[in-house]
Amino acid sequence: MKKEQDRWICLTLKINLLAFQIRFKNKKNGFYRSLSSGGNKLLGISNFIWFNNSFDQGFYRSSITIMGNIEYHFFFRLSIFQNLNSITRQLLIRCKKLGAFNVQINDLNSMNYIDLKLLSSPSGMSAYQKVLKTYKGLKGSLNQNDLI
Repeated sequence: MKKEQDRWICLTLKINLLAFQIRFKNKKNGFYRSLSSGGNKLLGISNFIWFNNSFDQGFYRSSITIMGNIEYHFFFRLSIFQNLNSITRQLLIRCKKLGAFNVQINDLNSMNYIDLKLLSSPSGMSAYQKVLKTYKGLKGSLNQNDLI
């Protein structure tokens, strides 16, 4: 990630716990699955097609906050860098359509403390769910010093 800093999008969002329970049936991967493969369309393109064309690797983690929300931290690697503004806008809109609020896109330099510590530790990646082709990319070539 450190070497390809400009190719990674760091996304943080929150979802109301009750809305999450109803919409995603308490499945922690429910939001990601809807974002990456749901039938929702924006600009005539389904989430599945858009997501697979926009990103080629990534990982995420989720947690329940004190305020009764589900908080997600996503890290997506762009497959095509030229459309960064369009991809970022569509990512924000698609997340909000799925019920997310307080959606923020951050750069890797302003990563929160927990993610910084997790990605710095040898066993930290086990706290994240991998997406797309990440398992292939990380298998055997994961060097923790290169992550942050």
